[in-house]
Amino acid sequence: MALAEEQQQPPSFSDEERKDLDNVNASYHIGHDMFQDVYREYGHNYRLSSFFKAFGYDNLAEEVLEDVPNLHGDFGLELFYKHKNKYKYYLDTAEMFFPSVQILNSMVDGYQLGYTEATERYKGKDLSSIADIVPKMYEEYLERKKGKQLKQKDNQTDRKGER
Repeated sequence: MALAEEQQQPPSFSDEERKDLDNVNASYHIGHDMFQDVYREYGHNYRLSSFFKAFGYDNLAEEVLEDVPNLHGDFGLELFYKHKNKYKYYLDTAEMFFPSVQILNSMVDGYQLGYTEATERYKGKDLSSIADIVPKMYEEYLERKKGKQLKQKDNQTDRKGER
């Protein structure tokens, strides 16, 4: 009977092990929150790139991703600082940044792979219209990029006028 009671007890963690668990959980959640921001801002770029890559337009796929800032650089750091205080962890900021960005990269990679795989399912089908769709999608991308640049330019002009 004592053995059965022992087996039903939840595992006991030392303080150090609890801190390690908090660090792992925090890095996951911070990375996930960062991914949500990347998805909202650049999800279109990742989807379009995956679509182009699935149909062999690698040059267009790479060009579309050139607009996405480096996740390991200032952009990633900005996202990390936006979300880092929401979760309890014991590492210093520099030590927590790396695993959080690794989680973010894994999510971005998984998103792209899944989207590419889903798109590739259509490759063997009679999609003669794909030849017409890719240039149209690329034109829409360029228009969207132009609109985004104009919006950023207007925001910069507004900020200068506030000074």
